Parts: sequence; structure tokens; C-alpha cells
Amino acid sequence: MLLASVGVCQAQVQSDSTQVDSVKQSFDASIIANLKQMSERKTIVGKVLKALLDFDPVNEEAYGQNAELIHKEYEKHNYKVVRRIDIMTLDAFGYSINDTSKAPDNFFKKAGNVLHVKTGRGEVRNKLLFRKNEPLKPLDLIESERLLRQTKHILDARIIVNEETTTNDSVDIFVLTKDIFSLGGSGSYSLSSGKGRVSLRELNFLGQAHQVQGTYKFNLDRPRPWEVAGFYTVENIGRTYVTADVAYVNENYYKEKALLFRVPSSLLTPNTPAL
Repeated sequence: MLLASVGVCQAQVQSDSTQVDSVKQSFDASIIANLKQMSERKTIVGKVLKALLDFDPVNEEAYGQNAELIHKEYEKHNYKVVRRIDIMTLDAFGYSINDTSKAPDNFFKKAGNVLHVKTGRGEVRNKLLFRKNEPLKPLDLIESERLLRQTKHILDARIIVNEETTTNDSVDIFVLTKDIFSLGGSGSYSLSSGKGRVSLRELNFLGQAHQVQGTYKFNLDRPRPWEVAGFYTVENIGRTYVTADVAYVNENYYKEKALLFRVPSSLLTPNTPAL
């Protein structure tokens, strides 16, 4: 059965999530501490973790203050025509969004980047609320940066106005993003029963921001010994904020084929263009 639906979320009731956020931060801090401890061990895994991961803390307070100053500077560029948009995307390992002169300095980082397809500039451009040769509306820069940071395959983003080339009526903009390592997976196997499960996911398929996920189960004690499920997601269809989800599930007691069109509520802003 093929299901198709179109929905746009216009409002959400937000509840107090302070306690949930506190638990999540504590959980994340515990994971980081464990990874840092493992990276200090003189083992192959420890050496790989130390080579790939950066455990230096970020001064969030200082960054927040700088961001606030930058946002105030943006206001003087409201309604100027966007003359040029330059986009640079950085690979997952060894690069820094705060220092573009940095590059991978060991084998593990370089090997990790080989396995990763960097985000295409067109996919970054699709997230931007401003366009070339169009007036820059209030909050366009701030909201575009927020949307990029919320993207699953992008770790961080910066949008910078080139003050040296900006004039009284036009502006040049530089967009910088850094990818996460988007390929991952998991699995399990039981020696006693022979049952197993393999799951793979790619959050940035071929650098096009398409999300692919698949799961295969085998040697099951059911009428059929295997089950499979696959999901495919495409965002920003036709330079809009519409997302398409395709699902295929073939299990012993449940089957599904589905197509869903939606607009994620996190992408809805006062500046989001009408569909």
C-alpha cells in the first residue's frame, strides 16, 4: 500500500524541557569523558580516537558574546542587494571552522575524509534564506546560519559579511560549513542462536544531503528467517523546504511502503518563503 500525505506544521506547544536538557547534557558529558579516557590508552583504539577527536573545550560564553556582536553588525546590511555568495564546505576531520588554514595532519584523519563525501555547495545554498541579486531581509543571515547548524550532516556553520567589499547598497557574503562524518552503522550477533542484525546509515549520501538507512535481520525463529527495512529522505526538494520520506519495511508480521511529504517545524521561521 502506498501512502501519500502533505503536511505543514504551523505551531507547536513547547513545554518546559529544562530537566530533559540537563539529563541529556550530563549523558553527553559522560560519553565525552569516556571517549577521552579511552583516547589516553596506549592501544590501537586509543590512538585512533586521539587522532580523530578533539577534546579541547570550546569557550561557549565567549562565542556567544562574539555572536551577539556579529548579529548587531548584521542590522546595518538589511535590505542591501546580495551581490555575491561564496560557499566553502569543510571535510569532517582535521579542519576547523574557526581557522581555515588547518588541515588533516595524520593518516587517520585523511583516511576518514576519503570515506566521506563532502557536502556540495548547492546543498548549502538550498538552506539559505537569501538569494543572489535579491535584497537582504532582516534576520536572513541569522536564521540561515541557524538552519545550517540544525542540518543533520553539518557540524557547524558561519555566515560572514565581507566588510571590505560591502557598499552602501550591496553586500558580499561568505558561507562556511563543516561536515560531520555521516557514515555509520551498528550490528549484533548471538553465538548461541545465530541470530543477527546489521544496520547502516548515511546522513549525506553522495554529498547531496540525502539520508539513507537500512536494517537487515537474519536467522530469525519466525516463518521467514530474514527481515529488512529501508528508509530514504530527501530534503529541500526543488529549493523549497519540503522534505520527502520513503519507507520500505518487509517483516514477517508487518509490511509497509510509504511516501510522506512534510515541512519540519524546526525549519519554519518568519523568513521562510511560502511554498
